[in-house]
Amino acid sequence: ENNLSRDQERLLATRRESIKKTVDTDRRKAKNHIAIIPIRGGEQDVPFAMRNFAGTTLLDIAIKGALAAENISKIILTTPDERIITWVKESYANKIITDKRPERLSALNVKTEDVIDYLIERHKNHFEEAATMNIINLEYPLRKHIYIDKAINTLYLFKKRFKMLKTF
Repeated sequence: ENNLSRDQERLLATRRESIKKTVDTDRRKAKNHIAIIPIRGGEQDVPFAMRNFAGTTLLDIAIKGALAAENISKIILTTPDERIITWVKESYANKIITDKRPERLSALNVKTEDVIDYLIERHKNHFEEAATMNIINLEYPLRKHIYIDKAINTLYLFKKRFKMLKTF
């Protein structure tokens, strides 16, 4: 019953910690890892991101997860919806960089890559030194912050072994 391979959660936690220890922590922490939270917004009533979900909102879950990730150095939330921007500024003060993007970049047929290109052009100062960009979608609200850190740690683990892997 104390067998590590039978306890999946414990196995994954052990693996995560092992990767974290193997990675060059000082080099990883010195890098600029950005979390991007793109939100379409524009709903007529309460925006989907701000609707009550189990006593909180999907937006709160996403932001708190990004804030809890030890590797994330900046969080940029982008939306055309002024209500969301106002709420984020009031709720999280200076912890989140907000961007009011044009409506044309919020349609259902707009690719995430187009939004990222817009953000990089508009916020060059934040992206110049970026090592990674992590897109946090509200479609996966129950993702824990440990998976954000694990993704970055794993990237550094393989970059260390394979010189051709690019982080950005």
